[in-house]
Amino acid sequence: MKMPITLQVSLEKMIYYLIIFILTTIPLVFGSVHPVTAGFYGAIMLAVLGSWLLIATRPDKPISGLIWYLLPLIVLCYQILQTIPLPFSLIELLSPARAERIAMVNYLADTDIRAMALSENSRAGARGALFLLAVYVFYCSLTRVLQSDKRRLLTVCYCLIAVGVIQALYGLLQFIKPGTGILWLSIEVRAAYGSIIYKNQYASMLNMLWPLAIGCGLLQYSKTKRRRSTSRAGTERTGRRLIKKGSTGWQKKTVNRLMVQTAAVLMILAGIFSLSRGGILAMALVAVLLVVLLPFSARKKIIFSGLFLGVIVSYGTMLGIETAVSRFVSVGDAGATRTDLYMSSLPMLANHWLTGIGANSYAVLSPVYLKGFPADLLYDRVHNEYLELMIELGIPMALLFFAWLLGGMALLGARILTALKHTGKIKNTMLLASVAYAGIVGFLVHGLVDFGWRLPVNIVYCVTLLAITVTSLEGVNVTEKVMVDPEPDTTAEIAVVGNV
Repeated sequence: MKMPITLQVSLEKMIYYLIIFILTTIPLVFGSVHPVTAGFYGAIMLAVLGSWLLIATRPDKPISGLIWYLLPLIVLCYQILQTIPLPFSLIELLSPARAERIAMVNYLADTDIRAMALSENSRAGARGALFLLAVYVFYCSLTRVLQSDKRRLLTVCYCLIAVGVIQALYGLLQFIKPGTGILWLSIEVRAAYGSIIYKNQYASMLNMLWPLAIGCGLLQYSKTKRRRSTSRAGTERTGRRLIKKGSTGWQKKTVNRLMVQTAAVLMILAGIFSLSRGGILAMALVAVLLVVLLPFSARKKIIFSGLFLGVIVSYGTMLGIETAVSRFVSVGDAGATRTDLYMSSLPMLANHWLTGIGANSYAVLSPVYLKGFPADLLYDRVHNEYLELMIELGIPMALLFFAWLLGGMALLGARILTALKHTGKIKNTMLLASVAYAGIVGFLVHGLVDFGWRLPVNIVYCVTLLAITVTSLEGVNVTEKVMVDPEPDTTAEIAVVGNV
């Protein structure tokens, strides 16, 4: 039975508001890193958003790009499979190192374990897999909501910018006044954390948000063609309307420009004063990528970059940017420690190359494999998301995931470059696509040296940027090198909303 149109619209609006609620509240309590808060948001996504998708999806309508939806599901299913108990004989075949540890436990504890999961930490692995499944449902819901009304793109962007400003102000307060703490936790280290416990994850989050402020700020300068009346009376009415409202409109545009540009400056400063070396380097890469991708002339890019950099350096000097600079003095020692950590983790990968050790299981085996490290310290992360994923999933499944990730990013990048070759109103939507894409790249690159992917809010924001990029690129065909605009008025509407 087909659902009435009015009911479909009402349900979609409710889902849209629920998505806004999730985006604006998920970072408040330590980025939802605690299992209770992560479980709360995961349950909402699976139950409410999942039910809506089942109701709203038409089975007779084909899904475009189905392969890009199926590959991450395969990885998720495998991660769930790792947490299911299997016969000991099968464990011996798939993971001899895991079977050897089980046999040793049976011998030492005089037990008779005949079934065991491939994962070393099956409970944590199951929780992680369910949350990732919820994020997958969240992405599908958000993409559908944005594609049905692209004017919502800016609303989502401004909500994320507002979150970034709040986090940035809180982080700058923590840096200026050490001892402020993180929510109810006391901390004496002079650095910006916001409401996130680990400053590296905090910097990773901000690097996804400040490019949106840049894009929305530049969108304020976009010019929109308006229909002009050819009659004399129409011309006179237009002139009177412009005289009456021109001053007010200019003031509103100026205020909006200053607000979003100030938001970008605040988030960049907070990212710098997080003192995360990986975050600062990723920020620099995002800035370079924006200069390349933004659809403006080289002269405008140089002027804008120079002015923006001048503001950052000026305010950073006032706040004490030398503290951030001094962090790079010890980058050699930190790099050597990370390299030792990576090399010591390779035997763990070699012993579990086929099936992996399971998600969130590195802390269980790190005391066994990490030789020469302080015995009183627990290394629960590799500080390299790509290496840790290979250890957790095994090489075959990790390579499948990396192929999907790199292939998808390459395709999106090619579509953006194709769109930038065209002039006209398409440049307005390309602003949002370009800045969101740059934010994703920064997030992925930061994963080479830190573990920002492990924070639930960062995963949710990453797929949100992906949804913004995919929705903005609708109609861009890479293979034929042509532009197809299925909704001609959408871009103009975005520009008009941005100028309001």
